[in-house]
Amino acid sequence: MLPPPRSRPASTAHRRASALRAALLLLLLLLLLMLLPLLAPSLSAATAAPPAPPAVSKEGDGDFIIGPDYTPDPANAPKDGAPKGTTHDFDMKSSESKVYPG
Repeated sequence: MLPPPRSRPASTAHRRASALRAALLLLLLLLLLMLLPLLAPSLSAATAAPPAPPAVSKEGDGDFIIGPDYTPDPANAPKDGAPKGTTHDFDMKSSESKVYPG
């Protein structure tokens, strides 16, 4: 059987390389934090205050028409020979219900 390997203290070069990797990682993290507003402008816009609502004037009641009148789409027109349904109104008090008595 072989004896277990003995651990050696880290060499100076190894310690320097490890410290350099840690410093580079820290610099990369700081650079990313500095560039975050540029990389994701929607995140900084989400924290901004919403714009103020437009001022209300005393002219008119705010009822207005947007755009021209559009013609109905022919695909939505009723077709000849298509079945036609009927509408039935139904009113019931909740106290009359067997499922949801109220």
